[in-house]
Formats: sequence, structure tokens, C-alpha cells
Amino acid sequence: MGQPDVVNVAQSFREGWQPVLASEYPEMNILSDHGSRWPDGIEVGGLLLCRAPQAQMRRRTEHFTALSGRQMKSVNDQLEAEQDPRFRTMFRQHSSNVSVGFGPNGGVKLRPSKA
Repeated sequence: MGQPDVVNVAQSFREGWQPVLASEYPEMNILSDHGSRWPDGIEVGGLLLCRAPQAQMRRRTEHFTALSGRQMKSVNDQLEAEQDPRFRTMFRQHSSNVSVGFGPNGGVKLRPSKA
């Protein structure tokens, strides 16, 4: 929106993200914004290129996967607790599909999964 988002930047830096130096990718230096707050970094269109350690991102992904799993279990447990088994009106069916491509015939199924 045309203004720096200092809260988002500070939070990202606390999470372990670090700006990528322009000297590491000299071919990107021509694309960097003029008057950037990070003159040594790569900033294009107000977006700063950053990186984080792979192990840290793996732990983050595992944390949020476990969190969403606990949330789904809680919802399912609550649903079962509120239903009278004699009057089953709601049934749970979880499935997801991952596809690659786009368009009417471009999607290729990779792996169906049922939970």
C-alpha cells in the first residue's frame, strides 16, 4: 500500500529470516529498488529477498502440521460428542488431492490421500 510494513519485517527477522546480500547475486543488483532501506540487500517492488535455515523451516512446518492435526482432532471429537448415535445426520469424510498444472485437462493427480 505504498508504505513500509515495519511490524511484518521485525516479526520476520525475529523468526530467523535474513536479508540476502546483493553481492551474493550480482545479476540481481540491477533490479534492486533505488533508495531502499536495505542498500546491501535485494529489494524489488518493496519486497526484500530473505532466506532462513532449512532446519528451522522444517521445524516450523512440522509445528504447524501438528497444530492443524490437533485442531482437526478437536473438531472431530466435538462433533462425535454432540451427536446421538441413533440420529446420525452428519458424516465425516476427509480427502484431499494434489494436482500439478492448470486448465481443464492440465491437472495431473499426484497422490490422493484420505484422513
